[in-house]
Amino acid sequence: MTKGTEMLYVYEVEIFKDGDFYIAVPFDFDGATEGLSKLECLEMASDLLTTEIQDQLMHGKELAEPTVDNESQYGGKIYSLVIDTSLSSIPRMLKAEAARELRISPGRVSQLIAAGKLETFSYQGKEYVTKASVDARKQYNDFGSQDGFSGVEQKQDLTQSENYRPQELLYWSPQPCDVMVFKQPKKHVQTQTYDARERM
Repeated sequence: MTKGTEMLYVYEVEIFKDGDFYIAVPFDFDGATEGLSKLECLEMASDLLTTEIQDQLMHGKELAEPTVDNESQYGGKIYSLVIDTSLSSIPRMLKAEAARELRISPGRVSQLIAAGKLETFSYQGKEYVTKASVDARKQYNDFGSQDGFSGVEQKQDLTQSENYRPQELLYWSPQPCDVMVFKQPKKHVQTQTYDARERM
């Protein structure tokens, strides 16, 4: 459904207690997230769904059809989350702005985009770089030199996973050996690896 220029997406998640943590598992997307309280877990689940929806919108993918009246898989409680987002709500910048932010040349920005190190999407006829991917580059690389070709950056470029996604989110994949952990939006949330299949 729509709300002005935004879109409202409704998806269900299951939340259950696991030790000291509350775990949230979406029904229509892969992955899971956690929080120290049920409210915090709901907030993390909302962030997870928002990121997944925005990622699919940016890449022109068809969103999963929402399912309703799902049954509990882990003995928890089912919640419906309304996500208010669209392409226009994704923090972004033009390539020239990204170059200034990273203190590198526009040509180097194009190289990073081609190598999958910066994430872009088209909106209203212009190509934008996501702010999340720019922030991720600033975090993982040393941009002390103006040309952006420092030894630290080159070394880290070679060691980054090809499945790298520059999103500021704590995220788990239910598949073993495919756990992805990104910068936590809340410093007090502890990180632990969770395999959703353990409770199936």
